[in-house]
Amino acid sequence: MSSISSRATRDEIMAAAGHDKFQYQRFLVFTRDEAHRLLQDHPNSTWSSIAADEKHRVMDRVNSLLARERIPVVGTDIIGWRMTIAMRAVINKSASGKDVPASGVSSTPLISTTDADAEPATRPFDPIRDV
Repeated sequence: MSSISSRATRDEIMAAAGHDKFQYQRFLVFTRDEAHRLLQDHPNSTWSSIAADEKHRVMDRVNSLLARERIPVVGTDIIGWRMTIAMRAVINKSASGKDVPASGVSSTPLISTTDADAEPATRPFDPIRDV
């Protein structure tokens, strides 16, 4: 298997992995979940700072999930490329306050489940606005 450039495009990775668009989307979900898990266990880490045995366990878990859905498994070069990006994205989202759960689904409901007649939330006193 050839080495993957850190500047490889999504299409190059898809071709190298043998994934179609749907398979690649599942690969992204699996690796994003792994990035969340790794950063819970190893806060402020990067992929390059993770121990080799842990990297192999991540790759084994991702490949197991891929195989279960009959998606071609990936090698160390592709998993390394993706996990570097996924971990950086999770760190950046956490730093910007846009932390998304590992499932990728926000726990905030899109529609309010409170009564329409409920009292509106009060705002803290603002001396400019409230005088």
